[in-house]
Amino acid sequence: ITLAGNGSIDTTFTHFNVNAHALTRNFNLGKLLGPEMGVGRLSMYLDLKAAQTGAENLVADIEGAIDQIQYDSLDLKNILFNGYYNPKDMGAALKANLPMGNLIASASMTQENVPDILFDVDIDSLHVDQFYKNDGWKNPRLSLCLNGNIKGLDVDRMTGQVYVDSLDFRGDNFLFQPGRISLEMSRNSDMDKQIALKSSILSANVSGYYTFMTLADELSDVMYNYMSNVFPRTKSIRNKQNNFNVELTVYNTQK
Repeated sequence: ITLAGNGSIDTTFTHFNVNAHALTRNFNLGKLLGPEMGVGRLSMYLDLKAAQTGAENLVADIEGAIDQIQYDSLDLKNILFNGYYNPKDMGAALKANLPMGNLIASASMTQENVPDILFDVDIDSLHVDQFYKNDGWKNPRLSLCLNGNIKGLDVDRMTGQVYVDSLDFRGDNFLFQPGRISLEMSRNSDMDKQIALKSSILSANVSGYYTFMTLADELSDVMYNYMSNVFPRTKSIRNKQNNFNVELTVYNTQK
């Protein structure tokens, strides 16, 4: 491992300017993390620039590449990444051309109390059987484009849109191409929220008041009276918090 850097800092530790560089060649990461992690030797570099002119004015940029990392029986190479941080927003990006498929991803988030979050993910020819085995799938490959624009971190109050385009899941014995899938979340008030899922296979709309923290228990509590062998008995719920309507349409997909 090689580390190098230069910079300056004042006596209050609130004003500084730092440039740093880290480099490793054939570092035995597996020995450090343990054999159960499945990783081996690592070669990479990392450049960091950071500056601060006040207690809340930190600005940082990071850029680097994993030239090679051993994972199980694979040699993963040329994984590029970068990131940034400033008082207004933060973000990161990744690009990888790997034996099990190609990946390009980026994300950013503002620093507001209720942040705006943007993300884009492009996956091309991902070898699904590297992560999940199914005897019914022969040579499965997955390609898709995922992008989103959402506001907030609280899943019960989140608004925005998420889209899946160009979804192509195929193998030697199957093909699945459903077209665009969209998820839209809106909120007029805490008691009036909406979730709309649209695709060529089905459409679903949820409207009213819902909280995901208690939804599973309340659903089981209701359905236990009708399908006790499927839904487990939950603890007694005196004050139910979910009150919403669901509209579901399943389309005839036969050709």
